[in-house]
Amino acid sequence: MIKTAVIIGFGKSGQRFYDVIKEREDIEVIAVVDSNATKTLKLNGNIRTFTSIQKFIESGMTRVDYFIISTIDKDHYSNIMAIKDYFKFSFFIVEKPLTKKIWEATELLSVLGDEHLAINFVERFSCAIQEIKNFIVSKHLTPIRAITFWGKNRLGDDRDTMGVYSEISHSIDLVIYLCEVKNFNSNQMNTIKLSSDFNGIGTLKDDTLLLNMNMELDKSSIICTFQSSFMWHKRKREIILFLKSPDNHCYMISVDLDNPR
Repeated sequence: MIKTAVIIGFGKSGQRFYDVIKEREDIEVIAVVDSNATKTLKLNGNIRTFTSIQKFIESGMTRVDYFIISTIDKDHYSNIMAIKDYFKFSFFIVEKPLTKKIWEATELLSVLGDEHLAINFVERFSCAIQEIKNFIVSKHLTPIRAITFWGKNRLGDDRDTMGVYSEISHSIDLVIYLCEVKNFNSNQMNTIKLSSDFNGIGTLKDDTLLLNMNMELDKSSIICTFQSSFMWHKRKREIILFLKSPDNHCYMISVDLDNPR
């Protein structure tokens, strides 16, 4: 049976989801919701379009396998809460970050659980990341240090954003995934941040962040330095891992996702 998907938010992210899904044979987009009706004009006639979640709910659709939430980050919580009671068995794929506020994320996790929710951290599925993951496991390596930089040029980009936190979340997620992090204490972070009106809308937002913290592994911990900026001159995504082998040899793994070789 072909699975069904509804995209909430049809900006650049929502359109990327649509472009991928239309190439698949096992899933189809049956509806798109966006407050700007002009964004959905080019969709084919089999896809229903709505300008609000309420109008979508009132349409009477009863079966949706996947909801793709690709609205601006501050709206993720309200979008999901508006839908969840009408579609109790649907799976939610949400653009990162999950929410802007911690209490919102905590409530969504308590309502949906891991079995009905995924965040779109796409770098996890890079072939390079999978090879590194397999290498670490095969050599029984223990991570001891991680240094990352995640940046792009968002100068003058007037799309609404919570700031650089949405960008740095990618590198934090990858370190958690690659190093099999079990826990970390947000009260033990050291941060330096810079703010500006980088997107030219008259509001100061954090555009650059340096974050130092310890993350707990199964039997040890790893020292992590995360750096991210919306003021970088080009796209840059880099991770450096230092790892120790069972016989105390040191390995360094460098990943540059924007310059594959």
